[in-house]
Amino acid sequence: MHATECTDAFKDFLRWSRNMDVIEEARSAVHPRSGTRVMYEQVKERILEDVRAGRLLPGVKLPSERQLCQVYSVSRVTIRRAIRDLVSAGVLESVSGKGTYVRDPGPARGKTGCIAFVRCTRGSKPSSITSDVFYPAILAGLEESAAIQGYHCVVHTVDETHPDVDRLHRLAERVDGIACAELRKPELLEELKRLGLPLVLVSPSLSPPDVDVVEIDNAGGADQGVRWLLQLGHRRIGFIRGSPGSRPGNERESGFRRALQQAGIPVDDTMIAGSGWRYEDGYSAMLELLKKLPRLTAVFAASDLLALGAYQAIRESGLEVGQDVSVLGFDNIDIAAQSVPPLTTVSVRRREIGQMAARLLFEALRGDRDYPVRVVLPTVLVERASTATAARDFASVRLDLDRARSAR
Repeated sequence: MHATECTDAFKDFLRWSRNMDVIEEARSAVHPRSGTRVMYEQVKERILEDVRAGRLLPGVKLPSERQLCQVYSVSRVTIRRAIRDLVSAGVLESVSGKGTYVRDPGPARGKTGCIAFVRCTRGSKPSSITSDVFYPAILAGLEESAAIQGYHCVVHTVDETHPDVDRLHRLAERVDGIACAELRKPELLEELKRLGLPLVLVSPSLSPPDVDVVEIDNAGGADQGVRWLLQLGHRRIGFIRGSPGSRPGNERESGFRRALQQAGIPVDDTMIAGSGWRYEDGYSAMLELLKKLPRLTAVFAASDLLALGAYQAIRESGLEVGQDVSVLGFDNIDIAAQSVPPLTTVSVRRREIGQMAARLLFEALRGDRDYPVRVVLPTVLVERASTATAARDFASVRLDLDRARSAR
């Protein structure tokens, strides 16, 4: 597109936006908006609609943040969040020092109009993605980005211990690319590569040099969370790990160890318990830690579900979460904010993971690059009521409880 055409298109967009402001004011009077998230979603949808309707054409530079704030009557924080998501989805493109442009998607090589989200399990019975506590948000980001490109998303489960290879090949006939989550087995990786489709691994336990990967900064997030506990005055901190064969779980343990060692606190096996990712695994691991570490004042769990299992064990031991034992989780699943007390956690940008996986898939479909990419998404600590200052020596708390039981 020539510069003159871009300028004319931008002027048309601004004229249309001024008209939309009048309509939007009328809508707001009838249906008031509520909350930053709603505003951000509305702005994102309006920009998407502008792109789909041809009011914002490929190659056109977006107005400045200040101008967009005026057009959409929102704050810069809202504009930045909407643009960040659209960049992740491949709709917009940020050019350093120049600005943000509507991306030209180019022709895709796909034929079926579908991509697959493959979730790996290990011996467990297949379950619906909706019953999972972690992956629905990732799938939502993947589906959202696929829809922008005119694609649908197919969900598929594979048991890595006994993979149905024929079923995988039948899946490959129905899709143009695959995003595979929680892959651990090299044998399954080789089978997926033999399908000859664009492939992105999401939070895998392998590090193949020739495949696109989207993963979480597990060690960095764990380090950040444990440092928060240290700032609160905790020194006797336990760790509830996930499955031993899980690289994300091992990286979170590495971050736990690193934070304590840098604080001059030696780490030994008595401070660590657990062998799975289920609620009941967190429960049993917490009971074990309370027996091994009677002076423990805080615990870091490798996932929110493990942390919630620890809640139950703490309460059954006659203690209070937050007041007697601080609990820190990892993931920020939806129920974390509704738990009692609300769970302090290391938040994973799950929706962005799905958006990034889709972006890498469509880059491969368009032939944008001929080299693999590894993307590590940062985490954010979300402070809630399950962590508090280590005000009392835990040994005295246990002594008080023992005296109360004896007096009954």
